[in-house]
Amino acid sequence: MLIVSTLTLLASFPLEPAGSLNPSEREFSHFLEDHKRANPGKPYSERTLEELRAGTSTLLQYAGEPSKAIYVDEQIPTRDGSLIPLRIYNSHLSEKSPVLIFYPGCAFVFDLSEINNIIGSRIASHSKIKVIIAHYRLAPENPLPTGIYDCYDAVTYVANHSEKFGIDPSRIILAGWCSGAHCSTAVSSLACQRRDFKIFHQILLSGCYDLTESIHSFDDQEREDKTVDRSLLRHLKKNYYGISEKDDVNPLISPYYAIDFQNFPSTTILCGEYDALRNDSEGYFHKLKAAGVEVEKIVLPGQTHNTVMMRTVLFDGPDPAEIIANIVKIRLENP
Repeated sequence: MLIVSTLTLLASFPLEPAGSLNPSEREFSHFLEDHKRANPGKPYSERTLEELRAGTSTLLQYAGEPSKAIYVDEQIPTRDGSLIPLRIYNSHLSEKSPVLIFYPGCAFVFDLSEINNIIGSRIASHSKIKVIIAHYRLAPENPLPTGIYDCYDAVTYVANHSEKFGIDPSRIILAGWCSGAHCSTAVSSLACQRRDFKIFHQILLSGCYDLTESIHSFDDQEREDKTVDRSLLRHLKKNYYGISEKDDVNPLISPYYAIDFQNFPSTTILCGEYDALRNDSEGYFHKLKAAGVEVEKIVLPGQTHNTVMMRTVLFDGPDPAEIIANIVKIRLENP
């Protein structure tokens, strides 16, 4: 249990509510709205998967350059024998390094691996520990929960091969953004049940935890986010996740509906003040708190869902990747 809260130790960052979108967020929102008016395009229901994926591929231009953190690439096996890629940042560090395993955001469907590698490189540069990006297989080619099990298998493999990776298996931190945050907390739940490894801490950024969308307290704030459209996420769930409506309350698919939090790791939840999925983060925070989990919430003022991956245009306020790195440092120094 921390004696001093993470929020207190992050006091150097401006984390007071902004009360409105940050200037760069507002300017980019206006750009997006003008672009949509001039180029309305087809409804999501009329677009092919290839068209949807092509649209998200354009986001790389806003991601910026990766940090200069040293890395190596690796492939590891999953339970069905398939190989998934890992990128290991700060691979040169000595043995017994703490490790942060980061699960990418991709809405379970889009190949945003290069963008997520850039995010991971920034976390690695700021945290000064090993950071492993665990890429998982995408739907619909691999229906849910395949990708979630890939995430579990990745941390199991790393923990069981700690000497090979030069990491301390007692200091494994999980983190993720968007669908990756979903994966992280689903892995935490599975780990509590199976006890194949122990998680030191987890950090969840702008996750999707409730596919039923049962919480609406922050609808006004969510509507300010023009970088994410919940209707797109509903379309992806209905047509590409490979799940049925009854799966919406399966804790593996909607972590908000988990009921057993025994031995659950301490958790930090982050989201933008105007994040299009803020209701999920707020609801999950209160769910964990009510269950007795050691949990803190950090709302990033004036920011939206995609701030972490679009820093060249959404540049106001602290970089969420740096916030994650600082939480790592604080937790390791104050176990």
